[in-house]
Amino acid sequence: MMKYIESNDKGDIIYVHTGHDTVLELKDVEDYYFKILCLIFLKSPIVLITIKPQNYSFTQGMENNYILKANNTELLVSEISNFGSELLNAICQEEEFKRGLLLLVSSKKKVNEGEISSILSAVNNNAQSLPLDIKVAYSESDGNTLCLLNSGLNSETLLGL
Repeated sequence: MMKYIESNDKGDIIYVHTGHDTVLELKDVEDYYFKILCLIFLKSPIVLITIKPQNYSFTQGMENNYILKANNTELLVSEISNFGSELLNAICQEEEFKRGLLLLVSSKKKVNEGEISSILSAVNNNAQSLPLDIKVAYSESDGNTLCLLNSGLNSETLLGL
């Protein structure tokens, strides 16, 4: 598995670029993302945001769901009070996550509709800053890039996993 870390000058936006040639290496990428996301989100209250949800979306049927329209985009927002490793592992393998349609968000306080709109803008623009207490993770490039906003991690930590 190939990995390359890129970040902006402030270190609040990190791109973890990966590559794989085989199904076994794909599993290595998923395991690597799992380790990273555990450092950020495990056992924390989080919000899962599904962009343009479908009947078969990963978050359909979860408790504490609600539909929200932000930036002219329909979202399915799922609030989870204690985020466990089994759910996190499933997300790392989820197609919606790999396609950038499933966002993980953590904040010290409840995320409101205005903040969700700002999060969506930050994801779409790859540059807008968010309040430092809001952490976001999502994937791009069919799962080959893990994007981290305000993760509190650095390149050395990520390369050492």
